[in-house]
Amino acid sequence: MRTTCYFVLATILLSGCSFQVPVEDQPAMDADAVGSEEVLVFFRNSAAVEAVNAEFYVGAGPLTEIPDDLYVPDNLVTADLGVAGTGILEPFDTDALLLPCTPDLVIGTTGGTFSDNETGEVRGVGERRWVQAAAVGFCGREVVFDYAAEGEGFLTRITVGP
Repeated sequence: MRTTCYFVLATILLSGCSFQVPVEDQPAMDADAVGSEEVLVFFRNSAAVEAVNAEFYVGAGPLTEIPDDLYVPDNLVTADLGVAGTGILEPFDTDALLLPCTPDLVIGTTGGTFSDNETGEVRGVGERRWVQAAAVGFCGREVVFDYAAEGEGFLTRITVGP
């Protein structure tokens, strides 16, 4: 009887709580399904409390001044990224885009703006990062943009997978 009471009490107490799977426990995108003329861009918000606006940019044609020519409003991508196509990833959230890939492709972020997920208060920004297909050869591969809180600040990493 006592065990049953504890179980019922625990069920009642936990029923109002939400639980999110940590990023490292979430399944990765299937990079094997990427064609040689595509790139799978994977976004991961590793912050536990902050949402992040990914601030993701795609330059599909030749750019004269990299990265300045990349970070223009016409190259900003939010459609199909984040919550309702806003480009915002909630804490521990992930998303992915499959892009056509050419040697002229340049992708990057201005670092991401990290905000309190409940209030929207801006807490900080990550670092500006970009990568070029011609320099790295990421066509047919996966590129991961990882946004994270670290200590008192925020960081942004790019990893090119196999």
